[in-house]
Amino acid sequence: MDETIERYFLDEVNSGKIIYGHINVQDPTNSEITERYGATGTSLWIGVYDINGFYAENDQSIWYKLNDKEEFIDYLKNLIEKRLSGEMN
Repeated sequence: MDETIERYFLDEVNSGKIIYGHINVQDPTNSEITERYGATGTSLWIGVYDINGFYAENDQSIWYKLNDKEEFIDYLKNLIEKRLSGEMN
């Protein structure tokens, strides 16, 4: 995931449009965020604010792409681009 963010979305991260991080769900200092999203282990959570409020999703499809680095990167890039454009499907 780091490579996808660094390759395609650094401007969005630097501007604050994208907030990206690794959260250790076992660290008690992260309990508020893990409880809010229900994260229990390795997860990819994407949250988007729009005029209707906050939309959060836990994407499980990405883990099936782990054996193909470029497929993984392309999938994540496309998913992030869709969410940035407002497409939630």
